[in-house]
Amino acid sequence: SGSAKKGAPQPVTVPNLGDFHDVDVIEVLVQPGQRVDAGASLITLETDKAAMDVPAPFPGVIHTLQVKTGDQVSEGHVIALIEPSGEPIPAEPRTAETPSPPAVSAPPIPHPEPQTARPSQPATGSSPRQPGAGRLKPYAGPAVRKLARTLGVDLTHLSGSGSRGRILAQDIHAYVRRALDRTPRSGMLPEVPAYDYSRFGEIEQQPLTRIQKISGPRLVASWLNIPHVTQHDEADITEVDALRIRLNQGDGKRYGIKLTLLLL
Repeated sequence: SGSAKKGAPQPVTVPNLGDFHDVDVIEVLVQPGQRVDAGASLITLETDKAAMDVPAPFPGVIHTLQVKTGDQVSEGHVIALIEPSGEPIPAEPRTAETPSPPAVSAPPIPHPEPQTARPSQPATGSSPRQPGAGRLKPYAGPAVRKLARTLGVDLTHLSGSGSRGRILAQDIHAYVRRALDRTPRSGMLPEVPAYDYSRFGEIEQQPLTRIQKISGPRLVASWLNIPHVTQHDEADITEVDALRIRLNQGDGKRYGIKLTLLLL
């Protein structure tokens, strides 16, 4: 560790998130000009499994914020620039680099893949194609690819709305909604009609969290796909009931205890 000059802004980056990429920023807890202590929470991230705070690695004053609520970040993404208070700062390999505004990483260079089952399409032609068809590798992050696999969506059929054509999670959800609208709804739960709850008083609408958005459709799918079965069986309880009657007439009366079939 070493001391940085007072007033020289130092970048604070997203720490190691494991296998998660493109994680949502659900809350920004500081603002420019605010003084923070080491360990103070700067932002809150939400993965598919939990929410976590990113702390300040050293004390100082927030110089600039590089993210906002709703952004998606990955490991190494610059969160903010902090002017140190003159105390020692842990040395990091990335601190020698000049911090830059957050930018979407460049798309991976497509490499020719071995022969696949997908038929090749001509380079030119007047026949219409699905959006995104013809790409060797759709431009999407690991989290989006995982979501596509979960929902059974072929990313080559999508055109991304993100920077440089990047496919986002909302693109997949929109594609699924369009597919459901085209699919007959027989066998599915009937749609709940819109209801004006404001007639009962003031209402407040809050957006769903990332975890709620992911778990909700899966719970509905489980309810629709898992068989709902009630099993009935028969048993001869003649002797058990006779025992119950004898006990109630004997010790039951003496001690004021009534034995029921449920207890047996």
